[in-house]
Amino acid sequence: MKTKFTYLLVAFGLLFATAIQAQTYTPNVSKDSLTVLKDRVAMLKASLKIHELKIKESEEETDVEKLRIKLLAANTSAKESATKNNELSKKLSTGTLDAKAIEKIAKKAKSDMSSAQKALESYNKQIKRVETIRSDIRIEEGKLNTKKPLLVFDSK
Repeated sequence: MKTKFTYLLVAFGLLFATAIQAQTYTPNVSKDSLTVLKDRVAMLKASLKIHELKIKESEEETDVEKLRIKLLAANTSAKESATKNNELSKKLSTGTLDAKAIEKIAKKAKSDMSSAQKALESYNKQIKRVETIRSDIRIEEGKLNTKKPLLVFDSK
């Protein structure tokens, strides 16, 4: 009976010891290396944000180029209308034109001028968007350059 009791006591002792051993945690990463890893993740997130802003900037610059082409076309059209209007005024002094032709050319010159003005306004707005994105990129790069985490970490 004593041997059974001894075996039972040893079994309970082993069971209790394994339960205590299972509840203790020994970290493989030190606290210092954990902060370094967190800093590296923050740096990667900041770098990702900068790259996303650069992609957005390139898309906006593509739109600027498209608007520049539209602006050039509108300016060319406005210049042609202005020269026709100028020629019309010269012919007016001789009195060889009718009222409908005068009204038609003046209306076209006015619409071409307004479309050129609208194209210029949209072009300037798009340039401001690109400049805003560029300033955001400079700000984020400044933030990224001020953070310098330790790249060496211990893993036990």
